[in-house]
Amino acid sequence: MLIKIAIKPQILAPLMYNNYFSWPFSLVIKQQNYILQFETNLMYNCCLTCGASKTLPFLELILRQRTFDVLIIQAQAFSIKQKVLQLVLYNLHTKKEKVTKKVVEEKKEAEKQEDDEYVCEDEETSIRLKTPRGTRDYNPHEQGLRNEMMAIIKRNFDNSGGQYLETPVIELRDILMNKYGEDEKLIYELQLQDGAEELCLRYDLTVPLSRYVAMNRKKIKSPFKAARMGRVYRRDQPRMTKGRLREFWQCDYDIVRTAMPSHMRDLVFDDMEVIALICQTLMDLGVEDFVIKLNNRKILDVICGVKNEQVRAISSAIDKLDKREWNQVKEEMIEKGITAECAETIYAFVQIKGKPHEVLEQLKKNKDLQAYNKIPGIVSAAIEEFELLMELLQAYHGNIYLDKVCIDMSMVRGLDYYTGIILEAVFTDPRLAEDIGSISAGGRYDKLIQGFVPSQEFPCVGASIGFERIFSYLLEKHPGRSSTSTDILVCEVSGKNESVKDILYIERLKLLEELKLRNGFSCEIMNKFKPSFRDQINYAEDREIKWLVIIGEEELANNTVNLRRLTLVGDRVIIKSKDKKTNGQKGVIIAVEQPEDNDKAFFFYIKPDDPALQKISQSKDKPNGWKLTKKEIGQVIEQNKEETISELQITGLKRSELIAFLKARLPNSLTQ
Repeated sequence: MLIKIAIKPQILAPLMYNNYFSWPFSLVIKQQNYILQFETNLMYNCCLTCGASKTLPFLELILRQRTFDVLIIQAQAFSIKQKVLQLVLYNLHTKKEKVTKKVVEEKKEAEKQEDDEYVCEDEETSIRLKTPRGTRDYNPHEQGLRNEMMAIIKRNFDNSGGQYLETPVIELRDILMNKYGEDEKLIYELQLQDGAEELCLRYDLTVPLSRYVAMNRKKIKSPFKAARMGRVYRRDQPRMTKGRLREFWQCDYDIVRTAMPSHMRDLVFDDMEVIALICQTLMDLGVEDFVIKLNNRKILDVICGVKNEQVRAISSAIDKLDKREWNQVKEEMIEKGITAECAETIYAFVQIKGKPHEVLEQLKKNKDLQAYNKIPGIVSAAIEEFELLMELLQAYHGNIYLDKVCIDMSMVRGLDYYTGIILEAVFTDPRLAEDIGSISAGGRYDKLIQGFVPSQEFPCVGASIGFERIFSYLLEKHPGRSSTSTDILVCEVSGKNESVKDILYIERLKLLEELKLRNGFSCEIMNKFKPSFRDQINYAEDREIKWLVIIGEEELANNTVNLRRLTLVGDRVIIKSKDKKTNGQKGVIIAVEQPEDNDKAFFFYIKPDDPALQKISQSKDKPNGWKLTKKEIGQVIEQNKEETISELQITGLKRSELIAFLKARLPNSLTQ
């Protein structure tokens, strides 16, 4: 892939080129919004070679450094007085892939097709409206699901004693840099203005938390269980339909201590709490088949005698094993200074994975691991931490959480700041795991805050919920969500008495006040004088409001109300049919279809509870399920603990019984 960039001379540090040519300045590469400074403290294994001509030398600068994998920069050298040198950047990461014009065009077309899903062509103004690449809007249906997810995550954070914290979305550049290893190139840098601070958009919620703790360390009560929910930004390659965006939400929970405990085993309690929280939250969100992969950075940092300065670079190569062939990863390791023999030993080591007790036995017997143990006792300490962690998970919730974890030596997490336990949750379905990627990740980072305050220790562990990725999975799994939080619409039905017609809107408001203000129900009315009943039904159906509470002349006279329960996608229902096979069966409405030639007819696709009765549709355009008419839906099973049965129509309910009736079916009111 060819990328044209500009290199501007800066007076930072000289880079010498042999004896007959020199650049008395360092180089600053600016690629899109990312600036990379070549400075001695960030480089290793850097070499310069000269071309054939001395009069017009051709330069080839090969860099291997932690911000990129391998870069080759080729340039024709001009006078140092020239303001801008135009270079061509070749990325050796894909050097084995034959990059042709066709490949480039196909990639661009695929990106364009995905982007076009979020483009609006305005015919009236000829304006092409779209959001920036890697960002998107969420319609009311989608936001309804997101709100439910947020509520579930917040409830789990609350139940674990989380204390909520909010930090700015912008941070000083110096705060964020040198924290993320190779991922540092994904940080959004804001354009520098005259005299302004160098700023970046936050990459995650962990480094801002560390900065906050360092600033407020004397006020914080240890342990500090920090809960955060907020937007973060990464200049990554987006895959919109799979929840990989450039602007996205993270939901983080971290346990921060302001000093090392008297016994290091105490920290394993924190590790266990974070893992248990992630397990429970994912299950509550409806993520059924997942596994939490565990590893320990202490073990990774001693494998195969790798030099200390090479450990993180090698870890970043290992982290790519799930995306690239071993030969490619091996070549990268060799380019980073590892021998071929050592690379093969590492490869054998990272193949170790499985149930915790089985993997721990393998590690205890691994001779290579023990032989290359640079720090005495560190491997045995890491194994003991694993064993204690499994013991605590077992004691806390039996095998419920324990069955959800495995140990995987190939899982390394690319971020530089991890120091101990690391975790990553993925789907067990290989297709979902590949398409969506990790749905939660985190680990222990005992040195990160100490980078701001060297004189004090801050042991920390935490994890982030992959909110957007889980959202994309749930949206595909459960597409039907209400576009409003309203549960009740107060309606009126006009009779023949003109004097009553004129006061029904007043009665609607009185009933709205009783339901909404005095009893806390989510309730509204249609803001219109003398609306037709059909208009009110359409209003409720368009907004997927479950209940209609109806008043009219007769109801006012008898002090009663009528109720109607609308049937919506996601409702669990009891079928009423002449067909003995389906009559009395229970199932979930998975889709609603309205024929084009009849605006009053609806067909409901029902997925029965009994798997033996589930019908698989042969058409890709049709949902899998029974196709039934509205008359064939008998009752709705409300989604509460009691699974209350609701008739679709109730007439003549006494006003005095209305509140109790609704409370039994809408348990989320403020009065509960």
